[in-house]
Amino acid sequence: ANIPTKFIYAPGTYETEGWRRNVRDTIFSNHHHQGAGQGVTTLRLVNAANPFNDGRIFGQGNNADDKIDNFSVNGMTLDCNAQAQPFWGAGNNGPALAVFIYSGTNIRVEDCRIIGFGTQGGEAFPVGLLYDSSFPDPNIQVRDCTFTEPATGNAAGTSVNLLTSCLIIPVAGNTADAGNSGIYNCRFINLTSDFAQSFGCQASIVEGCYFDGMSRGIYHEIQPISFTSRSIRFTNNIIKNFRDRGINVFQIAESPIRDTQVAIHNNLVIPTFANNGSLGISVATQTQDGIQSVFATNNEVRFEDGLGQIATTASPRGFSFSGIENLVTMNNLSTLYDNPGQLGKEMEKVNITNDTTVNNFRSNGVALP
Repeated sequence: ANIPTKFIYAPGTYETEGWRRNVRDTIFSNHHHQGAGQGVTTLRLVNAANPFNDGRIFGQGNNADDKIDNFSVNGMTLDCNAQAQPFWGAGNNGPALAVFIYSGTNIRVEDCRIIGFGTQGGEAFPVGLLYDSSFPDPNIQVRDCTFTEPATGNAAGTSVNLLTSCLIIPVAGNTADAGNSGIYNCRFINLTSDFAQSFGCQASIVEGCYFDGMSRGIYHEIQPISFTSRSIRFTNNIIKNFRDRGINVFQIAESPIRDTQVAIHNNLVIPTFANNGSLGISVATQTQDGIQSVFATNNEVRFEDGLGQIATTASPRGFSFSGIENLVTMNNLSTLYDNPGQLGKEMEKVNITNDTTVNNFRSNGVALP
């Protein structure tokens, strides 16, 4: 099954029952699936009756012991078709997904449109790629894809009702950086639906992406059970119409994560003013000096159409940093408030050991703290 093979799909819509646990894998090493383009070739999931055992267009194995190397999907629409599955609304916990790999290297998902995903309980990762960090660079990339048109009727079941559209993280217990593995030039559009929370993506590198309509744009949890050293980079992204946070890096452990470096550069973040608790760009830990270094340069947080001029409450914040050993903020712009008394909320800092601030301003030229 792992013989090098390329599948060429003609234009059209193809129905598939996809992966079925212990019965049928649809992901194998050295296999490549090439369609005729988004909206031209469509793979549509059907007949998923128990999402614990099926409910994935492309899936493999049972756990991280089932490793995949050199696999790709390119040039097609992946329709998870959640609302049409037999399990939908039938009381079975689980999601309908497009691509899920327990442990992989050299993986590509490119030029795909991912639609129709959802959950009846548990977190939904329409594209979920876990990497084997025993390699110096696992080389897992999602490029030029669009995530949109989620299912409605999502439910928590006996678990939770959460969405993270695209996920690239290490297998639990591994310790390594992600190399160039990341999400590049993708679009995340109108993901709110009726999920309790909807996140655009989680990965160590997110570059050149567009986010519009969800709870959070880029969300990244730092957990020592997964790794102890990590380089995180978010650059050249546009994030708008979110309810909670635009860019959020959060260390949830009680002990510091040493050697973690976070770079956030050249991002435009536009919060939804209807939610006074919105945070534009946030890096936070639960401990003093929980993250070694954060570099935030040339970012802008603003409201569209002048809405920020009426923001006088203490709740919305532009930039928020806490529990960082070395913080460098340079050439950032915030247009959150018209009230001079809110400067601390445009650039909020708590438990910063070494703080370097250069040329950070609000739109009227007043320097930020």
